[in-house]
This record gives sequence, C-alpha cells and structure tokens, in this order.
Amino acid sequence: MTLKKYLPIAISLYLITGFLFTWYNFLSHFNLGHLLAAPFPATLFIIISGYFLYAGIVGLFSNNSHTIFKLQSVALMMQVLQFSFFGFVYANHAGPYIGVGLYFQPTTMFDIDVSIYKYLFSNGYSANAAPYFFLNLFPLLIWGLYQLVIKKNEDN
Repeated sequence: MTLKKYLPIAISLYLITGFLFTWYNFLSHFNLGHLLAAPFPATLFIIISGYFLYAGIVGLFSNNSHTIFKLQSVALMMQVLQFSFFGFVYANHAGPYIGVGLYFQPTTMFDIDVSIYKYLFSNGYSANAAPYFFLNLFPLLIWGLYQLVIKKNEDN
C-alpha cells in the first residue's frame, strides 16, 4: 500500500479522534443553562464537529478518492483559521497544534504555541474576547502533504 492509500485513512482517524475528544470534553462540562442561554455557539459546535466526524467516516469507507479529498480538505482548513475580532470568535480544533499568530491587546504581540494536544472549540460572540488572529499550521501541513501525494499520483 502506498502513502496515497494510508494518508486519507490517517486523516480520517485524526478527524474522528478529534471529534471524540471534543464531545467528551463538551459532555464532561455540559450545562443545560449555558446551552439554553447561548444556543448559537452550541449549534455551531454540533455542526462543525459533526462535519469532522462525517469527513472522517467517509474517508474510511468511501472508494471515491475525489470526494474524500474534498471533504477532508475542507475539514482541515476549518481547523487552520482562528480569530477573534469585535467580539466574534472562531476557533475549532482538537489535536496536535502548531499555532502562529498575533494578539492585538494594548500592543500587538506575535506568539508561537506548540502543543501535542490542544482542544479549542469556540464560536459565537463574546464581548470580553481579546482580538487575535492565529493559524494552526498542523492541519495546514497535513493538507500540504495531501496535496503533494495527490499531485504526484496524478502525474504518474
């Protein structure tokens, strides 16, 4: 078997594992009052994490490599971007983390954050959220490797 066969399976397991850890964390801190007070972030959480699970399952069981590539590429790109501007927050990832970005508090500060496992699912509006912009390079690196493998196999 080649890397072309193993890589979609590895990405599927990465997405499914991220989904499982995310839901474990969500359920272990579940509070119905928070859910009822702010249903929008919870709805986004369910949709986004559900998409990660869907892309992972399709990656394991589908024979259509084009569909797998598209679904997994979108799921990986959803994990790359993280930001908070004017109180609107978007950050969705669970797994290895290589973050590079800027905090815009009283002064602009560049930061690099590396972690073997980092969980962050934060969507919606938070009036107290400090502005920041980060890129999670780990899924971007996986996506780049995926691009190279697909391109190499198309050339052959």
